[in-house]
Amino acid sequence: MFGSIGADDLIHLTMKENESGWDIYLDDKKLHHVENYRIESSALPGAAELSIKMLVKHP
Repeated sequence: MFGSIGADDLIHLTMKENESGWDIYLDDKKLHHVENYRIESSALPGAAELSIKMLVKHP
C-alpha cells in the first residue's frame, strides 16, 4: 500500500490545544472548518493515518 514511501516523506501533522479544542496543522498550515477527525495507527513505522471531516465549497 505504501510503495516506496518512508515516514520522512509524509506530511507533518501538528496539533495545538486552544480554548475550544484543538487546531490541526499539516506541514505548518492550519486547517479550517474541521468538523471531526480521527488518528489511527499505521502499518508504516513512524506514521499514523488521519481521517478528516470538514466543510468545503464545491465546486
